[in-house]
Amino acid sequence: MGVTIHYQGRLKKDVERDFVINLARQFAEVYRMEYHIREEENSLFERWLGTEEWNYYSSSKMIIINPGERAEALIFDFDDDGFIQWFCKTQFAEIEVHIRIIQLLRLMEPYFEELDVMDEGEYWDTGDASILEAKRNEIFRAIEIVAQHLESGGGLESLGDLL
Repeated sequence: MGVTIHYQGRLKKDVERDFVINLARQFAEVYRMEYHIREEENSLFERWLGTEEWNYYSSSKMIIINPGERAEALIFDFDDDGFIQWFCKTQFAEIEVHIRIIQLLRLMEPYFEELDVMDEGEYWDTGDASILEAKRNEIFRAIEIVAQHLESGGGLESLGDLL
């Protein structure tokens, strides 16, 4: 349970990794987000294909963006084939952080053969900030219920009954 944006895709054949990384860099600069660009010659990629773990080595070009306070890093780590697969948790960040990440993904989308985004806040699919806010509130309510239960001496084994 959380508000996480999962994303994966492969760049179009004629799109260079550097181009999309530069696009993300410019976006980060406009919104005054800290970022780092890294390259590695032989990087281990630990990814998932359906339910199967898929590990392989490739060169890596990536940009790591700090999208805002209390959000996880936003990482675009491209292998030699222009494939990315990552996620970014935003449930404790300001709602605008989540919206900006979706804006960046939309900006990048035309450069991908395919870009699959699974947004637990449903903003990718709906563009509706009120749905995103409701999802975040569900998380906060669940955290509150768990905290109250544990403070009152309830055990971990009975948490499933509460949620």
